Amino acid sequence: MIFKPRKAWWYLLRGTLGWGEKGSQGASYYTAKNPDFGATFTYFLKEDYKTKQALRKEEEKAAKKNGQGVKFPGWDALEEEENQHKPKVWLTVKDKEGNVIRKLKGVTKKGYHRTSWNLRYPSNYPVRLTDKEAKDGQGPNGAMVGPGTYTVTLTKEIDGQVTQLAGPVEFEVERLREGTLPSASPEAVAKYWKEMHDFNRNRSATNVELSIAIKRVQAMELALSRTTAEPGKLDKDLHDLHMELLAIERMLEGNKVKERIGEKNNPSYNNRIWEAYGGNSTYGPTAMQKRQFEIVKEEYVSALSKFSELMNTRMPALEQRLREAGAPWVE
Repeated sequence: MIFKPRKAWWYLLRGTLGWGEKGSQGASYYTAKNPDFGATFTYFLKEDYKTKQALRKEEEKAAKKNGQGVKFPGWDALEEEENQHKPKVWLTVKDKEGNVIRKLKGVTKKGYHRTSWNLRYPSNYPVRLTDKEAKDGQGPNGAMVGPGTYTVTLTKEIDGQVTQLAGPVEFEVERLREGTLPSASPEAVAKYWKEMHDFNRNRSATNVELSIAIKRVQAMELALSRTTAEPGKLDKDLHDLHMELLAIERMLEGNKVKERIGEKNNPSYNNRIWEAYGGNSTYGPTAMQKRQFEIVKEEYVSALSKFSELMNTRMPALEQRLREAGAPWVE
């Protein structure tokens, strides 16, 4: 069962004391927690959703209490328990067209529970193999949605099978107040945020891939040094590829030597994307922000074209030549 949420107010949160709840005020500074920002969902589960291991242990506990023996379930059953994913409860938010906006993970225990949605899309920053799952509201977030009508649906997921439990239930996201100065409509503001959000997915992925490519070329240079091949053209080609990757990195991030010593740097790709994305308000993007975004998209197309050519043609060819030279395997 899921209860109808209250109206959620649409505005941008503002920090007052710096970071965290107390900022730099010290532990003796009294603060009280505000209600969660955004839409708060209250739901009820009539039963616990447990793993096979938890169910087995309950049965074993009951058997011991009744003076009965505990049977060994078998190695296959224990391995199946080991590999089983924990049951999940999802609260899925959709817009009025039925598009999924956010999936929030809920509690799987019996009873009443409450969770909040911060009116934002999920983060689309790259997921690294070493990343761990963060709680909702912690870590990076996506763009904020606009005011309007939304729905929330409660489902459970057990062994990959998703079953609807309740909903959909409608709720409203409404603008808190009108600004003093003329501004773009909330719909136009949210559309710009979403466009930036979608663009950032490709941009951040390219940044990660470029960083990995540079490290890979360095590893290939090390692998080449461990062959019996005579120094020559392969060394030069690996060096040239490394320099071209660094040139693309400089195009995106600027001159690192200047940055290291605090020297004035020309606006880099990442500088421009920050200006286009940073400092947003519900008034909407400025003409300067829009122009920075246009420049960024042009620069991205140029950088991506060069990077794709290196990764799809030059890198595989050099890897093949390394194998033919008897180089060790490169991760």
